[in-house]
Amino acid sequence: MLRSLARRAALPALLLALAACRDTTAPLTERPAPPAGGPSLAATPAWAEARALWVSRFEYDSPTKIALIMQKAADANFNVVYFQVRGAGDAFYKSSLEPCSVGLCGHLGGTPTWDPLAVAIQEAHSRGLQLHAWLNAFAGWGAGSTTSCGYLKESDPGNPRHMLLAHPEWKVVDNAGVTHPCPNPEEYVYVSPGSAGARTHLARVAADVARRYAVDGVHLDRIRLPGTKWSHDKASLAAFGKDPAAYPTDWANFRRSLINLAVKEVYDSVGAVKPKLPISGAIWQIYQDKWGWNSSQGYSQYYQDPYAWARGGYFDVGVPMTYYTITSTYCAFTDWACLLDDHVARLQTNGGRHTYIGIGAKNGAAEVERQIKLARQQGAKGVSIYSYGTVESNGIWSVLKAGVFAQKASVPPQHWKTPCCTDIVVDNNNTRNNTAVAYAEASSNWTTATTTAGYYGVDYRYASTQSISDPHTFWFYLPAGGSRTVSAWWTSGSNRSSTAPYIVYDASGTRLATVYANQQANGGRWNALGTYTFTAGWNKVQLSRWTTSGYQVIADAIRVQ
Repeated sequence: MLRSLARRAALPALLLALAACRDTTAPLTERPAPPAGGPSLAATPAWAEARALWVSRFEYDSPTKIALIMQKAADANFNVVYFQVRGAGDAFYKSSLEPCSVGLCGHLGGTPTWDPLAVAIQEAHSRGLQLHAWLNAFAGWGAGSTTSCGYLKESDPGNPRHMLLAHPEWKVVDNAGVTHPCPNPEEYVYVSPGSAGARTHLARVAADVARRYAVDGVHLDRIRLPGTKWSHDKASLAAFGKDPAAYPTDWANFRRSLINLAVKEVYDSVGAVKPKLPISGAIWQIYQDKWGWNSSQGYSQYYQDPYAWARGGYFDVGVPMTYYTITSTYCAFTDWACLLDDHVARLQTNGGRHTYIGIGAKNGAAEVERQIKLARQQGAKGVSIYSYGTVESNGIWSVLKAGVFAQKASVPPQHWKTPCCTDIVVDNNNTRNNTAVAYAEASSNWTTATTTAGYYGVDYRYASTQSISDPHTFWFYLPAGGSRTVSAWWTSGSNRSSTAPYIVYDASGTRLATVYANQQANGGRWNALGTYTFTAGWNKVQLSRWTTSGYQVIADAIRVQ
């Protein structure tokens, strides 16, 4: 993450300073349009988006606090929690591979009296939340101060030894041959991805968590080197086999490839234990500075290339740490809207994976809401808010629940891991739908009933026919375009319309057909409306009321095969 662990005491002052200089921008409706060639994905509906919340290891200290965190997240209609359990080669859970953290046991390598990860899973799942284990990847030890450095000590007898004590050769080395010291300005002593042992250890830790705990995903952080002068350690130099100074481009590409390899080894190791478990990552806010901002960039400064991971098929969700604001000019310095479009285009459009765009709660409730709306508009598969403590201190819970998160949402399916959408039924009653792929929407003018037998599920809806634009909409999600057959179910009767208009649209909003169904007959069964070529995204079938008056139209369910 982009947090300094050693400067926690200064956080309130920092937040005040940020608030004082926060950009005051034009309303969302005045946002300049992105240039041609930007993302063309359809908007993400509010009912089918990931709503993640980062919870750092500094934000909980007891089972009671964890329960409170999960309750507040659930009450505000979040659906994913990234819960940090590995900070710097230590464990906030019971582990035979890494020592108990200072924060959990009071000193490194003690014996824990309780298990934060186990508690978090139980508390999250009991409230319908996904719980993803958040692991810092290459952060070896906190190096923000001499005090934090002094906490790195041998474990109690019989407990796992810290990796930097067991393997000091895993530390990164700079271009002058100096091993990463403690303290240092990079916040941590970093571990080199050029060490096969360090990569294997990380993969074992991730797989161990996946194997022994009912987590819903593994979330990596600090998946990078600390800067361009690192890591000239012996293992990396030997594997490169050339003089880095003579081959600077090759040397940069080589270090990126080592980080790529580490991510792939985690992905493969976790996949061997639980193939459907998603791997996500907190990625640098700016991939490449193509706008001339003279800013930091993950690709060239930290050798982080999440788009290679996505294209390579060993990464599922990118979560950019974009804690900026939307500027009044599109793609002005660190414009959040510009970065949103860039990440969605790279990771989703070109990479075929999901983006949960990062949002900084430090910017206040109005900005958070504005960014969530824009993320939906631009097709991001979700958002991730940093962090629990800042949401709490800024009083954002109630604003979310009353506004952009008023409606519950389901996490979008990752169809490359879990096949979906081959046979979709959209019921009129959303309690019976998997709203990640199926959703019904209607105004209050549509009445729920069970009067006539033969309905699908537990009920149906009806409305009177008249010349009014008030359709019942059946939404369904397809991960890829293709030909599908649509059928409808209704209850029949003499008061039903014999020309009930079903209007079929693809995800781009193009009308594919209007089919007039005789609902006076063939009730209590599936009736084919036709076969159509749909596009990837949220397609829909609308049952219109606009037909011969004096009858009823019945919205019960549709099926897409």
